[in-house]
Amino acid sequence: MTAKDDRKNAEGYNDPTAYNAIKNVEQEQDKDDVRFHQLLNTLFSLCELADFHIEVELYLKTIEQERFGGRCDENL
Repeated sequence: MTAKDDRKNAEGYNDPTAYNAIKNVEQEQDKDDVRFHQLLNTLFSLCELADFHIEVELYLKTIEQERFGGRCDENL
């Protein structure tokens, strides 16, 4: 999470706009991490129920990343 020093800009003045922007990005990243791990748990559970296992890297890309031409570096 952001530290209290993040509330100030390089000159030492309070910069609530930048602080709030950084805080919002961090919250979105946390939400994405939770979604990603929930998906992984579901995939592993499904494989276990079907008596399968994943042997090679698994590349996942969200619809949003594909829409905007983003690149997903998360792999297993």
